[in-house]
Amino acid sequence: MMGLTKMEQTQKRLALSHMVEEQAGATMEDLVAVEEADADIAGDIEIIERLGAETYAYVRVAGQPADLTLRLPGETGHRPGSRIGLKLDWSRAHWFDADGRVL
Repeated sequence: MMGLTKMEQTQKRLALSHMVEEQAGATMEDLVAVEEADADIAGDIEIIERLGAETYAYVRVAGQPADLTLRLPGETGHRPGSRIGLKLDWSRAHWFDADGRVL
């Protein structure tokens, strides 16, 4: 920020920090069911779809525009309407800026 006064540099940094919103994206393979106390996020199971060897749980998380899909073992004790904790494998997360561009 060459050629700017200290005040202008500070204002520019503040403006840039408000413009950048990072978002993480993950696939269902990157999410695992955990106890709510150990979870990164938690939600309510809306639908359980049993497919034999695996089960999909569609989870409503407050503040998210759509349900998250979680892959579970075929036989699971989870039921629609129950609360579930989700842990994300952060090493596999994909990061996006506010415009959806990959960071």
